[in-house]
Amino acid sequence: MNDEITREKLNKVVNYYMENGDFKTARNYIKTWGEQIDGFNISAELEKFDKGGYLPGFWRWIHLDIIKVSKRLFEDKHYAHSVESAFKEVNSRVKKIYKNKKGDEKDGYNLMELAFKYKTNGDKGEITEWPIIKLTDLDSVSDRNIQKGYELIFKGSIKAFRNPKAHENQEITKKTAIHSIFVASKLMYRLDDSNY
Repeated sequence: MNDEITREKLNKVVNYYMENGDFKTARNYIKTWGEQIDGFNISAELEKFDKGGYLPGFWRWIHLDIIKVSKRLFEDKHYAHSVESAFKEVNSRVKKIYKNKKGDEKDGYNLMELAFKYKTNGDKGEITEWPIIKLTDLDSVSDRNIQKGYELIFKGSIKAFRNPKAHENQEITKKTAIHSIFVASKLMYRLDDSNY
């Protein structure tokens, strides 16, 4: 089979599954079809795939969990819904972590506060209550500022973005949706790097 035609078909199949949020199947097609294409470096292509290189436009930099819930809505021009879905996914992920650690279920702004806050004994600055989701070691003032800063970003994002249409039933632009999706993606990547 002509390698150029095979490569073109592979790209179409991979894009189809990616658009439907089935990244596992898309990745498997790269593995199996890559064996049929001369000079196709499967390892390099899989690395490219894992880093979002197969995704069009700004999506290559967005967290896969956000892509799964937001991309189709965004491309169908449902910008507010795509943003709402992105932040619901952030909320859902924090909710699962919290529930696994604490056994009860919280939601929204209150959840973010409970998941990221920590307490100190004041005078000595020793931590007396550790956060459920620890984003830094909390060993230094800088670490504690980062933890507190992210707590505020998570809380503020959920309050502002989780239901953008509810705020005076406003429609949002494509550009605003892209900016908001990047924020949700950043929060998901930060959770990936956390110690919970």
